[in-house]
Amino acid sequence: MYIISRIYLYLKTEQILFTPEGKCASFLQIRGSIPLFWRQNVRIKYKPELEILNKAVSNTEEAFRTHRDSTIEAYEHVSVANLVDSHGGEAQLSAIFRKLSQLDNKAAWKYVEFDFHMECRKMAYHNIGKLIHVLENELNVYGYFEGNLQDGRVLKNQTGVVRTNCMDCLDRTNVVQSVLAKRALLAQLKDFKIIEEEANEDFGPFGEVLVGVFRKVWADNADAISTQYSGTGALKTDFTRTGKRSPMGALQDGIN
Repeated sequence: MYIISRIYLYLKTEQILFTPEGKCASFLQIRGSIPLFWRQNVRIKYKPELEILNKAVSNTEEAFRTHRDSTIEAYEHVSVANLVDSHGGEAQLSAIFRKLSQLDNKAAWKYVEFDFHMECRKMAYHNIGKLIHVLENELNVYGYFEGNLQDGRVLKNQTGVVRTNCMDCLDRTNVVQSVLAKRALLAQLKDFKIIEEEANEDFGPFGEVLVGVFRKVWADNADAISTQYSGTGALKTDFTRTGKRSPMGALQDGIN
């Protein structure tokens, strides 16, 4: 018997910064499962077998266009960061996703592939920087929201989002979203003159406090989404909480 083991997951996450002076900034991201028709045969396997249903479903392109166009309508511009593997069943999904993303040559829909497991193997999580580099121009153009709480003025608007996906949009997705969120927070703190322009990802003099709060927020966010969706806490949260991948974290992933 076939059971659809991956219920379509789509949600937006907004990181909001408030200052005592009444300034407000936010950075919005979205995550969504691969927008195709597919399912998995659930057995006692770490990776259940994948079945792509495109041959049985005639309106795949129509469904994809509907999702793509509604996302562009909501967010103006979308950069798609696809984190699935470049081999096996995941690669088959990627190939179709890539092909559909080229439909109509929509300039507002940018598709990027980043094989998370290959790039970050042996705990080389610093390689996520390669993906950030590819998206750098778009991220600079999209910017972030800024407002003044005292008089209600909107000073900046975010003009696009990054749509991140792995297979179930939980573990790999949350790691990459947290890196994107950290980049945005660093820019906001510099623009608000809270930290120096030269400050690095440790957030300058506020590093110990801010880094701790930031990591806790994103790790808790990962666990909350994963528990609601799958019944266990998220995987790879050792990286989110500490900035490093560890053998004990990998062991905890196995327990989950």
